[in-house]
Amino acid sequence: TQRDDGKVEVLTLLLNAGDTPIDFILPAPSATREVLIDSAQPDREPFEIEDDYGVQPHSAVLVCWVGEEASA
Repeated sequence: TQRDDGKVEVLTLLLNAGDTPIDFILPAPSATREVLIDSAQPDREPFEIEDDYGVQPHSAVLVCWVGEEASA
């Protein structure tokens, strides 16, 4: 979603339906991202991560980051 300041807010949903943890490497560009919700840690407040994140079995994680203005 493009914000009023011209930057782009991106949401990424990571899903693990398997029986073992999965380490996700998030796509470029490299940026600080924020885990908004991790179903394996439902009581945890949002927290920052870098370019990778481990998702526990049978879990979903919603990640947000803000990038520069999208080029035309």
